[in-house]
Amino acid sequence: MEGGKSVTPQTRGELHPDRNVPDGYVSFEKATSLIGCTRHVLRHVIAENICPGSITVEHGRKRHRYLSLPEVDAGRRWYASIVTREQVMNELCITRHEYATLVNSGLLQPQRARGWTYFYRAHLADLSRRLDALSQPCPINTACLKPLFGIWLQWGGRDISSSREVLKEVLGGKFPIFRWPENPGLSAYLVDWTAIEHLRRFQRSAATRRARGKEVSQQFLLLPE
Repeated sequence: MEGGKSVTPQTRGELHPDRNVPDGYVSFEKATSLIGCTRHVLRHVIAENICPGSITVEHGRKRHRYLSLPEVDAGRRWYASIVTREQVMNELCITRHEYATLVNSGLLQPQRARGWTYFYRAHLADLSRRLDALSQPCPINTACLKPLFGIWLQWGGRDISSSREVLKEVLGGKFPIFRWPENPGLSAYLVDWTAIEHLRRFQRSAATRRARGKEVSQQFLLLPE
């Protein structure tokens, strides 16, 4: 089977007589309890060979999956290194729109497996360190500041490329990023009107280029064959 091997016990001595579990192994159900994950997640762990060396023991017509204790420990460490989408939003103190901004811009890279999404904690820590290094203390007057990943960045229709490009410029140091330490998580990072106005100009320029391109296409259509 995928992610493990199949074993057909020949004698009773290969199994614990009281628990019917191979020596040095725990059942699939026990492994989910020790790791703290769901059955669905553990299947992914086995399929991706995160916990290599699981075995399948056949008892008549039934097949039972077992994992060794060292591999359960490896699964526990891996599970502790990831977070779900909901945990990302809670730990980074971000809204759904800000979450979409992080994903659409490539700052967060979701891992998808069998209908569920997770992220690596290390990537979240790297992002926080990067923003901390780029940011500077807030000015006294914060009225003109907006959240770095806020709704001034739009991720629908023709605005996607403009938002992605301008955010890339902001993170590249072209525009200042301010940090307000009283705000939790990524809500502490802000931008001023210069970045927002630059995005508006970028969008107007893009709209102009599209209009000119459409006009040229229409002129070609009107040319006699």
